[in-house]
Amino acid sequence: MTTALRYALEVSSAPAVEPIDLAEAKTYCKVDVEDDDDLLDAWIVEAREQCEAVLDQALITQTVKVYLDEFPAWELYVPRSPLQSVTSIVYVATDGTSTTLSSSLYRVDAKSRPGRITPAYGEVWPTVRDQTNAITITYVAGYGAAASSVPAAIKQAMRLSIGTWYRHRDEIEQGQMALRLPGGVVDSLLMLAWDGRY
Repeated sequence: MTTALRYALEVSSAPAVEPIDLAEAKTYCKVDVEDDDDLLDAWIVEAREQCEAVLDQALITQTVKVYLDEFPAWELYVPRSPLQSVTSIVYVATDGTSTTLSSSLYRVDAKSRPGRITPAYGEVWPTVRDQTNAITITYVAGYGAAASSVPAAIKQAMRLSIGTWYRHRDEIEQGQMALRLPGGVVDSLLMLAWDGRY
């Protein structure tokens, strides 16, 4: 989104798979027993969510809803790229009715990062009622539906985070450890994805 617009974001359909699976996490952490499977499963989800928050990206295909109070002057940048497609744009008209904007009235740019939506040629955004969350944009985002779609640097950042949490879990449980790797290795890997190399 543009910096001038306030928005709320909701993942309405979560990813069907994770970028790395339990077997991969156990191999990386050198674990060959089942005692910690639930813990590792939870950390896989947490590592993905952490990467998504840092990058403002969706890693695996998911449906996202964004709520806005108003339309921008022109370009509408969506959070949680890569943008795959826009499902609907629904807004509250000035008379209070909920209206779905025809897809013929806007254009979707899924090639740019972040993805963006603009009015079609000769069109402008409609006027909406002056209220909070007057606009709901539902769209699909993510690198793809398969774990293999996620860039290697992001998956390695996830593995490093999970490995660190596993090796130092006593300190983590006691709240005595900052969950960052020395030298910002995870941050550096995520920066590779963020700066457009992926």
